[in-house]
Amino acid sequence: MAGKRLKILFDILNQLRSGFGLEIAIQRENIFFELSNLSISNNSDINTYHELLLFYCTYPDNSKVLLLCKQELERMTKQLKKNSVASSKNFDKHFAGSGIVYSKVKWSPSFDGCLWLLTSFGADVQIEWSDEFITKLGTYISSFAAPVEQDGLVDNRFDAKDWLLMASGRKGDFSNNELSWLLNHFKTLSLETKIRDQFFEALEMEIVLKLNAIKNSRTGNILDCKEIYFQHDPLLRSFDPIKKVNEPLIAFNELYGKEKSNILQSSKSVLAARERETDPVFMEKACLRLN
Repeated sequence: MAGKRLKILFDILNQLRSGFGLEIAIQRENIFFELSNLSISNNSDINTYHELLLFYCTYPDNSKVLLLCKQELERMTKQLKKNSVASSKNFDKHFAGSGIVYSKVKWSPSFDGCLWLLTSFGADVQIEWSDEFITKLGTYISSFAAPVEQDGLVDNRFDAKDWLLMASGRKGDFSNNELSWLLNHFKTLSLETKIRDQFFEALEMEIVLKLNAIKNSRTGNILDCKEIYFQHDPLLRSFDPIKKVNEPLIAFNELYGKEKSNILQSSKSVLAARERETDPVFMEKACLRLN
């Protein structure tokens, strides 16, 4: 029953996104108050609610709605923490690439991008050990490993991943020593920057950033509230064709003498300039006749 009620409330909030006014604001307040008293632990429900909360934090009706939304985001953050610990594989799969706190973001940055990530996020940055990457690493690793380290590459007991973990002196499951080791060895290569970067890209290494810090996630990095503009007047201007037709026409006075000569001369010049664009061979200013 609770699951059905959640879906109904989420659907109403979605429908109310484009509405405004005192009655709708009160309706939103009541919905968020009801949601705050319901248990929301399912990953799918949290994901839906999270997106709605972010929207209404950015476009709140009033300070009360904003406060309710921020309190609910804090509650969802605690629940997300519990879910990530209870079933990390299911959590990672469901929220992959979402930007939600405690989720993981995966992509292939450049060499300089990897250095920046490692410096900025430390142990939250790790190598994504796919079979394809391990194979490519085994192909290229002898190009930048020191001679004394290359002896281990011929040992069939270890693949490229095992070798790199041992060479980097990895300690614990959450260390990023292997990424540090790899980047430091690329730094020492006697290659031009462009060639080094192309060599690094050839590895097609994917990096995983775990958003353990709420300020680095979409959950905590909330946009400032936007001033909402409400259109009270009609979008299209009303037009009365009968009234327009009945308006008196502009009165034209007949020109004489120099004033008439000047306006004719000006008209000839304009016509000549326009005709030259379309018929430059035969057009001559002297051929123009204005009555």
